[in-house]
Amino acid sequence: MRHETGCHQMPTVSHSVTVDAAPETVWAFVSDVERLPEWVAFTDEVRHHDEGTVREGFEYAEYGGVGPLRGESEWEVVACESPTRQVHAGDLGAMQATLTIDIEPTDGEGDGSRWTQTVEFETFSRFRPLGRLLEVLYLRRAMDRQLARTMAAGRVRVDRYARTEAVPSTTA
Repeated sequence: MRHETGCHQMPTVSHSVTVDAAPETVWAFVSDVERLPEWVAFTDEVRHHDEGTVREGFEYAEYGGVGPLRGESEWEVVACESPTRQVHAGDLGAMQATLTIDIEPTDGEGDGSRWTQTVEFETFSRFRPLGRLLEVLYLRRAMDRQLARTMAAGRVRVDRYARTEAVPSTTA
């Protein structure tokens, strides 16, 4: 599913948050593809995914998109370095995207992490220059807004996840 980017730079948006959780906890949270619709603004539902944990070659399909560009997308994890980096390559029909997730420990006391998600994308390559105009005038801003929403929701959810995963279950 790897895709070619041509000779130009793909539009890129990136957002980071700091969370009060160890990198391994953030990794476990972002690796649970069934939970993506809970916090990823681009994802309405996960339609199917490979069995097991996220790893290189792991594939999944989701429904969602950016603004009016909605539909099913196919994704493959093309790089996976637990617990610090995942790279997902996606074919969204009218758009191709690469999502890079970077997780690093924060300096200082405690179990904090800096979590960054970067999305590179290209639209309508067969309809140049209209696709480039759409990227500049609309999609970059829409992607940036949705990635900011994703990371804000992710911060809240990973903090909750870290608290609940740290508490032993009381049910037998």
